[in-house]
Amino acid sequence: MVLAAALVCAVPSQAQRGREDDIDLLGLATTRSGASLPAGWQTRPVRGQLLPMSRIIDSSGTRFMRLSGAGHAGWFVRALPEPLLASSGHLAWTWRATLAPVGADVAIPATDDATLRVFVVFGRHGRFSVKPRVLFYTLADGVPMPDRIDSPFGVRITGRPALARDWVPASADPFSDYRRLWKDAPPPIVAVGVMQDTDQTRSPAIGDILSLFWRQPNAAHP
Repeated sequence: MVLAAALVCAVPSQAQRGREDDIDLLGLATTRSGASLPAGWQTRPVRGQLLPMSRIIDSSGTRFMRLSGAGHAGWFVRALPEPLLASSGHLAWTWRATLAPVGADVAIPATDDATLRVFVVFGRHGRFSVKPRVLFYTLADGVPMPDRIDSPFGVRITGRPALARDWVPASADPFSDYRRLWKDAPPPIVAVGVMQDTDQTRSPAIGDILSLFWRQPNAAHP
């Protein structure tokens, strides 16, 4: 029992520290417990909806950011001081769904709510482009399923953890996904963020994100 407990505790600790050449995009290590957001992060509501509540929580030495709400939708964004260039690495993060919105289905626009979405914002992709392209990675409801790309929504779907206490590691290569979705050379990534939306089902959701790193090409995949 002692050994099992030690192994469970080691997973969040390792995920939070990252690796020597990782870029920490979340910044929880320098954020006090009880703060609403890590330093450098900003909030933006979606289509005039109320923002989900955000809080930095420290539980037995494990620090994470929690988003919670019902009938809310919002973006939690960090503009990067230095853009991430194509082929410079990939995203690696750890998250969990404590409570998922009832009736949500990310494959149906009318019920496309999610406990958590990690997203990246690309720079301008052409001389006449107005809106930046955004790529979402969604923690979906239901049974675990293979990762897939849904081209109309730009979403990679990841199976929900079997238990609410389970931390789920994930990784993605946004530049490769950009090429597959838009059939074009990707511009640099200029911002990253986390989103929660329950504005369609009006159902409560609670999601936690433990870490978010940009992993350099010479680092092994998690």
